[in-house]
Order: sequence, then structure tokens, then C-alpha cells
Amino acid sequence: MPKEFLTYQQQMEKLKSSGLRIEDEEVCRRVLADIGYFPVVNGYQSFFRDPSTRVYREGATFGDILALYEFDVELREIMLDALLKVEAKIRSALAYEFCAVYGRVPE
Repeated sequence: MPKEFLTYQQQMEKLKSSGLRIEDEEVCRRVLADIGYFPVVNGYQSFFRDPSTRVYREGATFGDILALYEFDVELREIMLDALLKVEAKIRSALAYEFCAVYGRVPE
């Protein structure tokens, strides 16, 4: 079933009605506009919600969810950088060995 369209203000009201505290509505509105509700909220809210009641735990804030999202983005960037370096090393080693075996030019 398709989700009903909600304005940024309505999205914030939905979060507040579930017990999430929004410390800075302008920051929240900017995040919702720039990144989106689903990548930030749906991706990370489970750490701050009671699964049985679907209500946010006491003291949970939008800033908490955003901090976890930003941590994950930074961690993925670090991991991608490391993986690219490993991939380049493996590619270089394989190319070297392949050329050592098959790269001779017949005389």
C-alpha cells in the first residue's frame, strides 16, 4: 500500500506524536529535505524505539537518530576507502603475476 504524502511539518509532527523529541525544527526540516525521511528515520529509528509499542524511548531525540546516520555514513566512507586500496593492491598483484607468466614476447 502506498504511503500517504506528508509535508516536512507533518513528518515532524508524526515523529513527535510517537514520542521523539526534536530539538531544532529547522535542522530537522533541512535533513528531511536534503536526505529524506526514510534514509534517516526508517534506517536508524529501531535503536530508539520500543518494538512492542512502536513509541520512542524516553529521551530519544531526532539528533540521536541523525548522529547515528552520520556515523554510519562516515564508517561506510572509511570502509570504502580501505576496500578500494585493497582492491587496487590485489588487482596490481594479479596483473603482475599474470604478466610474469603470460607476458613474454616470442622472439
